[in-house]
Parts: sequence; C-alpha cells; structure tokens
Amino acid sequence: MVYLLFSAAQLVAIDRLIEPYFREAGSTTRIVIVSLVVYFYIGFAGFKGVNKTDFFQFFTVVLLFVIPVGFIFLSKIEFHSPIPTSEAALFSDLPIDLALYLFLPMFWIPISQDVNIRIKAARSNQAGIIGLLSGGLFYFVIVALSISIGISLKTSGIDLDSPEEALPNFFLSEFGSYSILATIALICAIISTLDSFGFNASISLNLDVFSSKKESKADGSKRHISTVFAVFFLSLLIANYFNQILSLILMALLLYISLFFPIAVGRLIKVSDHWLEKTAIITLLLLIAVKLTKLTVPLEPVFFLIFHLILITMVFILQKISLRREIR
Repeated sequence: MVYLLFSAAQLVAIDRLIEPYFREAGSTTRIVIVSLVVYFYIGFAGFKGVNKTDFFQFFTVVLLFVIPVGFIFLSKIEFHSPIPTSEAALFSDLPIDLALYLFLPMFWIPISQDVNIRIKAARSNQAGIIGLLSGGLFYFVIVALSISIGISLKTSGIDLDSPEEALPNFFLSEFGSYSILATIALICAIISTLDSFGFNASISLNLDVFSSKKESKADGSKRHISTVFAVFFLSLLIANYFNQILSLILMALLLYISLFFPIAVGRLIKVSDHWLEKTAIITLLLLIAVKLTKLTVPLEPVFFLIFHLILITMVFILQKISLRREIR
C-alpha cells in the first residue's frame, strides 16, 4: 500500500508539470499517456528496464534542470522585477506535525525495498557504496534546487494557489519558450522514481498475494506483467481520488511509520505474525477513524507509532506470561 501511494503521488506530480502545456486534455488522459509507457517497460523489462532508464534520466535531469537552475541561483540573476520587502509575501512557520512527517524519510529511505534491491544488484561492495553516496548527493541537489525555487517565488511576492504550482510557474516565467526542456527534465526525474515505486509495488504484491513455488518461469513472467498493470490501475484510481502530491506522500509515510516499522520491531522481539497482523489491523482502523472524523491528533506520526508499539509490547508481555505458565 505504501508503494501504491508513492506511485500515485508521482502520477499526480506528472500531471501538475504537463498541465500548463496540455490544459485541454483531462487529468486522467495526461497521466495515462505518460505513465503507461513507464509501466510497459516495468512489466516487460523488469528491473533491467528500471535500471537502464536511470542513466538516460540522470543525464537529462543534470543537463536540462540542475545546470540551468543551478546557474540561475549561483549567478544571482534576478528575473523578476524587484518587489519592496513590505509587499513581499511573508513566510509562515513550519507546523511541527509537518516537520515530523518530512523527517520520516530519514528512517524509511535507508531500509526501503528500492535501496536494498539496488544494493544487491551492485557489481561489488565498492560499486554499491559509490552508488548510494552518488544517489544521496544527487537527491540532495534536486531537493535543494526545488526548495530554492519555492523560496525565490515566495520572496518575489508571487502567490500561488498551491505549492504544487511552484515549479511549472517558475519554468514558464523564467525560461519562457524553453520551459518545456526543464519540464521534460523533471518528468524524467519523476519517472525515475515512479518506475522504482511501481516495480517495488508489483514485487510486493507478487510476494504477499500471488506467490507460488510450483509455477514455471513463464507463468511467473506472465503474473509479473499482470501484477504491474494491476498496480498501474490501482495507482491511477488513487491519484484521481486523492489528487494532492503531498497528502499522498504523507499518508504513505504515516502508514510506514505507524504500521510497518512497529511490525519490524515485533518480529525482532519474536512476536508471532498472527498477533502482529491483529495489532496492525487495530492501528489501521484507528488511523482510518481519525482521518474520517477529521480529528486533530497532536504529533500524529509519533502518536500512531507509539500506539502500535504499545500494542506490540502488551502482546509480547502476554506471550512471555503464557510461556512461563506452560513451562510450569
């Protein structure tokens, strides 16, 4: 589910970028045309397709986004007419709950399935270390430039209906007719993330739901293709219903930190899978109830994490008590 939400967020992000150029087309049409190509090579080429396209995406992003945007900020070129400080939009404080959510990737990324798959696919330990460090640095540069764009627009007094409009507006206002090139670069960056999440979602669905040791290699390949397109349609449905990038990403992170992290702790202390499933269901039902009733929970990600860990701790203690009684 976490990877489905992340995949859906990438679909919405693609739509936000290309919307200024194809406003006459519907949101679903725009998403399908771009993303269907991605799911085709995920389905028929698998991890090799994901890995090979990364090289093209990397160089496209560097040449069409990192270098031009980096040059703008490093050379301190002012594209907008100066606006008096008193008229410029004021910055608002970052809510503590949102700050906690944005901090969650620090825990998720190092142990994510995507990172582990790439480590195992490395030719050597040295190649794996270099790849991780290079990927981390590249990710930092992209995020830093994107944040700088948002700050630049804010300090220039440009008001946006949504933060998701920042990059398209920046490209159109600063690059003019060449804005399409920067847009293509960012689409490549998003696709690089989408194919990884889409592949991981299909692998997880295969292993958790459809895995069978008796099937042939050909049957496994057909099942993989079917699962990939099932992931595509599910992600598309989620993207159409929850059409907000940040909301989808935060929900995915909330599910991860409140459900899967405690489950990993539970397995570490040897709590039975039967009880781990029950504690996860209870936590999920509470989470859904809070969201549906729109209750405000202080320090939300921490609250659900602690709640689930308390449940697992209680089960662990009960298991220990039961084991001692059996021994007696």
